[in-house]
Amino acid sequence: MEENKPKRLREEQKLNMENHIYTYYSQRKQAQDEKWVSSYTTKLKAANFEKLELVVVEMTTSFYDGVSFEDILIGIPVEQKMMVEKLVKVGIRTEWIENCIKEGELAITENREPNYPKFPFL
Repeated sequence: MEENKPKRLREEQKLNMENHIYTYYSQRKQAQDEKWVSSYTTKLKAANFEKLELVVVEMTTSFYDGVSFEDILIGIPVEQKMMVEKLVKVGIRTEWIENCIKEGELAITENREPNYPKFPFL
């Protein structure tokens, strides 16, 4: 029975990690964002937006490197700005989830409480 304790503890820690993520970014919101991403990606590609995925990844990285959200969007044509903005926001939230999972897994491995990154309220 004692040998199941580490497994149960790990499952509990994973559940806590999941609960932390969903507290800030619910499954419902994630599902809505997936629909926006699909729609806006299609529209931007149809409008011949060049290297869309690369641009979104670079903008997301810039945000985490400390560039303000407003500055990231400078230079995006007005007619496409709202759609690109939404894609970048989803990219930022997705990166936050990945960082939470990395921190949660590391905390489990190191047998300590996780120090999750702050949620990027945008």
